[in-house]
Amino acid sequence: MEINDLYRDVILDHNRQPRNFGPLEPADASVEGFNPLCGDHLTLRLRLNQDTISDIRFEGQGCAIST
Repeated sequence: MEINDLYRDVILDHNRQPRNFGPLEPADASVEGFNPLCGDHLTLRLRLNQDTISDIRFEGQGCAIST
């Protein structure tokens, strides 16, 4: 398998079954992103346990690469 095939398979797999997708409340930090060129809109939230990320989630919609 070539690297391009592996990359495509991983991208498509994550698009079909996104990991860490969904709301996260309460969140210690959040950031929103929007790409006007392709219309992707994502919100990333994380929860901290001292200086370590204990949970991270995203919501939004976009192309397979952003998911």
